[in-house]
Amino acid sequence: MKPVLAHIGLGSNMCDSAGYVREGLAALERVGRVLAVSDLYLTQPWGLIDQPRFVNAVAAVETTLTPPRLVDALIGIEREFGRVRDVRYGPRTIDLDLLLYADESLDEAACIVPHPQLANRAFVLEPLAEVASGTRVPGTGKTVGELLLALPLADRQGVRRMSGTAHLAPPRSLDYDAPGGAGDAYAELRPFSAFDTAVLDAAISALGSLNGKLVLDVGCGTGRFTRAMAARGARVSGVDKSETMLAAARATKFAEDGIPPDYIRGDANVALPGGNYDAITAFYALQYLDVPAFCHRACAALAPGGALSLASFPHRHFVESEFAPFFPSMAALDLARFPSLQQLEAAMRRADFARVDARLIALELDDPAEAIIAKVQRKYLSSFHLLSDEEFRDGVAAMRKTWQPGEIVRRTAYAMVVWGTRRTGSPVRQRETDARDR
Repeated sequence: MKPVLAHIGLGSNMCDSAGYVREGLAALERVGRVLAVSDLYLTQPWGLIDQPRFVNAVAAVETTLTPPRLVDALIGIEREFGRVRDVRYGPRTIDLDLLLYADESLDEAACIVPHPQLANRAFVLEPLAEVASGTRVPGTGKTVGELLLALPLADRQGVRRMSGTAHLAPPRSLDYDAPGGAGDAYAELRPFSAFDTAVLDAAISALGSLNGKLVLDVGCGTGRFTRAMAARGARVSGVDKSETMLAAARATKFAEDGIPPDYIRGDANVALPGGNYDAITAFYALQYLDVPAFCHRACAALAPGGALSLASFPHRHFVESEFAPFFPSMAALDLARFPSLQQLEAAMRRADFARVDARLIALELDDPAEAIIAKVQRKYLSSFHLLSDEEFRDGVAAMRKTWQPGEIVRRTAYAMVVWGTRRTGSPVRQRETDARDR
């Protein structure tokens, strides 16, 4: 069969929704050649309003599959992603819809193209218009762009584009030891918070009791989590490659019961200090690691039955961030820097960890607008150091214009903890034993 051009819509609003959409885009290579993909769009739910916001995208795919066979293949991918069709228009891990199939019209029980609701859905037409604005939609006499403009303004305003998220480019690295850089006043700007406590509790729940365990905390920074684990009875060493961050860690007095942590300067992308650890942790440090290689290195450094626990931010956190509307390139920067939940799970499984599992943490936060803006001005998140001076200045000004004095800003912050256990007699450790025996 001669290849034809099909347009496929993707959507998710469960767990790491943005991660699911990005994995779904990659999975479309199984049904044909992906020619173009849209940016990610944060959208309001449609049909059933009382549910989380969605992340949507559209892909243009050249395929030799007939429409019914293509729909069957898309449903198969949905099943692999855990899609359950129990509530009409309800939450879903992934939704893959055939929107257009060349200029064909088909109305059968198993397949209807164009999609019957296409002309009514801004969350579909916005990303579709990005890749196929001038394409005529069979049966309507209009192009995709014309159908979009015909929708009520309120519908279109409920769709927010995340610019630059179609093709992610790795940003430059940050030097935490540079004067005036991301390491300056970090301990002051990022004290241990209620959000950090929730993340630590989730990590400890995965690891079990820390009492007496030998733990390596990778990317320890100023030692916030290192000290917290030592206070809970662990024998902890923190490793970081920034001397500025480690100096702040060593200068902070350990005032708890237990053994004070040890701090080591080192690059976890090159090697891990020592070995035979009961647990290895990393809190908010994965953006600086080659995660697949690090997972293999961690597996080799763990004792049999030892656990690796990684705490980070799901991609959902960045597209739903309160900062995304003010700093247009920030979502794309962070999606490129941080692995998604799905990528973390896959990396740990490829490293031969057993019982890989994950937990998503959502915490409602209420803070005065002035307090948030003051922290942003001091660039309390590393991402702010990667923005251009102009974008940062304009974003802060927009925040001041949007948020009124005395206003309380309510938002949801997301984190994730992904963990796995090193298999007893794992191939990684066995190869090391065989090499020593030789």
